[in-house]
Amino acid sequence: MQDNNNGKPSSGEDGPLNLSQFEKKIKIYFKDKELLKLAFTHKSYTAKNKNIQNNQRLEYLGDAVLEMAISEYLYKKYPQSQEGELTEFRAMLVNVDVISMVAKELNLQKYLLFSESQRRALWKPSKYLLADTFEAFLGALHLDRGCHVALAFALKCISPHVDPILSRKNVWDPKGVLAQKTREYYKEIPTYHLIKEAGPDNNKFFEIEVRFGEIIGKRGQGKSKKQAEKQAAERTLTDKNWL
Repeated sequence: MQDNNNGKPSSGEDGPLNLSQFEKKIKIYFKDKELLKLAFTHKSYTAKNKNIQNNQRLEYLGDAVLEMAISEYLYKKYPQSQEGELTEFRAMLVNVDVISMVAKELNLQKYLLFSESQRRALWKPSKYLLADTFEAFLGALHLDRGCHVALAFALKCISPHVDPILSRKNVWDPKGVLAQKTREYYKEIPTYHLIKEAGPDNNKFFEIEVRFGEIIGKRGQGKSKKQAEKQAAERTLTDKNWL
């Protein structure tokens, strides 16, 4: 279907998912309507027809678009924050809870194309599926309208939530970042092990080692176990190039 008027669809040209309604809502009009439809095509819809694509490849692309948008925004918004703190801020914003919340605000579930059996069962998409759909849409938007439009749309959706979310946590938390990274890369949760304790009660010294699964991370030292654990996490993040 060709579009007119700088990409705007003619009246009444609603696709099978009524996506022209969605385009009107967000005030962005796709040149390639099939690409827009693909962004909302769940893998269940294509399970019985391998010739039909689903939105998983677009999700991969959109994930990169979203991370870039938030990374640049945080870099400019917090000029005094260092790399580790910016990484923590991004992790608080780019996660399934926040992204699925944004997807619900856009009412993306209304436009999803999934299997008829799930539709008959009044199936409701999970927060993971909603987050994936938002990322797939960003990927499609990037391909159709370009990087700047996709980045701007991502930022428009996420930026209203930045201050409320980041105000919940005002300090850099290397242990939290390390836990996120070890779950992502190793499917493991970090544990902290006391290696050495020395000194009198009023001047203790602790040495802590962090481990995740069979992987031994770095050690940290401090006058409290908490301080030593934090240093061990920071050193491990640096050693793994996860900052």
